[in-house]
Amino acid sequence: MTDRPHGIITVASGKGGSGKTTSALAIAGALKKLGVAPDAVMDLDYGASLTRSYGYTPSEGFSEALLDGRIGFADALHDTNEGIPLIPASATLAAVEKGRMHAWRDRLRELGREKLIVIDTSDDVLSAPVAAAILAADVLAIPTPLTQKAYARAYPEIAGLLAGQKHNPEQVWFGTMVDQRPALTRQLLREIAEDGVELSVLIPRGIAADEADYAAGSVVMASPKSKVSTAYVELATMIYARLRRLTGAAPGIDAGRPTRPLPVAVNG
Repeated sequence: MTDRPHGIITVASGKGGSGKTTSALAIAGALKKLGVAPDAVMDLDYGASLTRSYGYTPSEGFSEALLDGRIGFADALHDTNEGIPLIPASATLAAVEKGRMHAWRDRLRELGREKLIVIDTSDDVLSAPVAAAILAADVLAIPTPLTQKAYARAYPEIAGLLAGQKHNPEQVWFGTMVDQRPALTRQLLREIAEDGVELSVLIPRGIAADEADYAAGSVVMASPKSKVSTAYVELATMIYARLRRLTGAAPGIDAGRPTRPLPVAVNG
């Protein structure tokens, strides 16, 4: 793929345990597999799940320092087994005042004009770090476990935040930990469709995502041939297409040789 886009991809949901960290890891890993490695994966979860998943101890809040302007982008980056730089978080994110939300949003938007960044968040949607990430998003990726309670909890606070701040990012909904066999799952899929929500991809339930924890990287790196990995690559392809459209990147195909100039018209 050519003419790589830039922008902010925020993985967010108001439901805990929806697969946000697994998805942020996998989307980043899948983008790299597609030849569009993110410039960084940023942890904005005060639980520092992403930081831990990449094998780091969350002792210093590099994401907080970057967004406060205390350090530069390059100084925030940490190497990972996957070759995608990490910007780690720590528990100090829980104490970030709501008044810093707009400054952080603006800083993320500034970074997104030049960088491609995937952001992991907590389920505390109205906290300053998560709200800033949602309001800076070019693409909002919403993982949705297929249970009635999880679906009902995933979006209301996000919807209110977006409406209140008049922000309209591209939204990509996708099912996580999906078992399509139970009748209840099929019924919920119908109800979601009736709500006008399109689930772009259904990520199947599988042990591959759990095993990736031991590899300090994404399921795409750890189990590239698994059904879970394949589904995340499909999801990343859709997200990539949305970003290309948003940033005005040319289609990623070889245009070939130009045609000859039109001949000069001759009267008569």
